[in-house]
Amino acid sequence: MNLRQLLNNSKIGLLDKVNFVKTKLKPSEYYKTFNNNRLLKQVLSKNQFPDKIEKIKVNEPFQFTNDFACEFQWIGSKVLLNLNEINNFISLKEEFDISLLKNDYTKSRSVLDQITSTLGYSLWSIESDLHLVEEELGSNENWQKLSNYLKIIQNPFYEFCINASSKKIE
Repeated sequence: MNLRQLLNNSKIGLLDKVNFVKTKLKPSEYYKTFNNNRLLKQVLSKNQFPDKIEKIKVNEPFQFTNDFACEFQWIGSKVLLNLNEINNFISLKEEFDISLLKNDYTKSRSVLDQITSTLGYSLWSIESDLHLVEEELGSNENWQKLSNYLKIIQNPFYEFCINASSKKIE
């Protein structure tokens, strides 16, 4: 079965189609294939920028190729597909870091809110929120914020990471 037949076959799920691309095509074709196919690109982007804390989850993994070059090209393609978002994040993160270092908590909060509204929630945004609360209001508020996050997310992986972040910040 070739790519065109696969993409037009409604009996094959989208995740299986993405896994076909990853395991059957040449790594040099990943970016072009996803960039030219809206549905496949959507599968890659699914829940990539969760707009609500409740939507944070560990996504279904894509099939592993057992080939370093293929996996490296896969990651490179995903980076290229999200280059604008990555550049936006880097600029905003720098602005956040500078305002936090200057103890300008109002600006830090504003930038963090801008990041989460445009790029969604992530481990970084949660850790940064905990850091900001710790610096501005102290450990008790940090613990309260941590407790609220853990009640909402209810995912063991994220619970571990968020707990570790909170301890690191203290």
